[in-house]
Amino acid sequence: MKNFIKKYNVILKILLSSLFLFLVYISLDKVKIFSTLENIYIYPALLSVFIVAISNVFGTMSWFFIMKSSAKDVKFYEVLSIYWIGLFFNNILVSNIGGDLVKGYKVIKKFKSKYKVLATIIFDRAFNFLILALI
Repeated sequence: MKNFIKKYNVILKILLSSLFLFLVYISLDKVKIFSTLENIYIYPALLSVFIVAISNVFGTMSWFFIMKSSAKDVKFYEVLSIYWIGLFFNNILVSNIGGDLVKGYKVIKKFKSKYKVLATIIFDRAFNFLILALI
């Protein structure tokens, strides 16, 4: 029964996501979008995407090494997944704290030592602030 619910939960998520994407697609001015895309300088745009992706991988690595001190059984791909989910919510929600809340929720669901692992989120935020202040 649990697998049945999980399977249909995934299907429901895909259908709802597809519906929302379709609604966004039909509401867009496609001519304006394509004319804007034609004026983009491709190499600087690709370089920007690459730099953002690399900086997020370094951010994931930083949080991974911090989490390793609290949760020995943590895997890099788990941290990567939670980190990128947090990034998504940082961009969607009003403040950057929203992504940290989502990361905290995901960490609590995944790992046993909740307080230690949640402290890694706060430490990671403070460490990143310190690095930014040094720059």
